[in-house]
Parts: sequence; structure tokens; C-alpha cells
Amino acid sequence: MEINEPKCLVQDVQDNRVLVRFASHHCLAMLLPLGGHESKEGFWVCECRDETDMAALFGKLRDNGVAFQGGQSGWPPAAIFTLLRGKGSIQGPFQEAVFGGPKAGWIIRER
Repeated sequence: MEINEPKCLVQDVQDNRVLVRFASHHCLAMLLPLGGHESKEGFWVCECRDETDMAALFGKLRDNGVAFQGGQSGWPPAAIFTLLRGKGSIQGPFQEAVFGGPKAGWIIRER
């Protein structure tokens, strides 16, 4: 388990939009070929046509070291990844990032 800020994070999923926040130029170079574009809210957005498309995108993001935000309420990206994996749409582990508060910072663990 690591305690630091993720360099690239799937922060939210809104319908067919995957919202990514990053603090690394590597992430930008990786997002552009995946169709990512900057939103007016300051996120990078990747659009998905359907659940199959989202599973493929999640796999590419995971393979490039992107973490998925977790949490205890709602449907955070880590919960969506787990759901897709349970359906067999995607395989393998991923990095979940949970903010533990100002003193603990980000807690990143493999799931």
C-alpha cells in the first residue's frame, strides 16, 4: 500500500464519460490517442459508446498505470471496474486510490 497522490486518476464516471485527473505529462501523452479531450471543468474526458467500450478503455488506462478512485458511497470508478470485472468484461487487478484525509493523503492499493 502506498500513501501519495496518484499521478493519473480516473476520478469519476458520468454516463458514458470517463473523467481523468492527472499530474504527469505521461498521462496526457497516453490520453490523447484514446480520444481524450480537456473539459471546461479541468478534467480530461474519454467518451465511451457502451459498456464494452468502457471496459476496453478501463483496461487500457489500467495497463498504463492509471489508478481508479474508490470510496464508500455511490458508484466510484473502482466500484465500476469491479462490476465490469465481475461480468467478465475485463480481467485482472487494478490500482484503487482512496483519499484518507489531509494527514493520511492518498492510499493506493491493488484490488
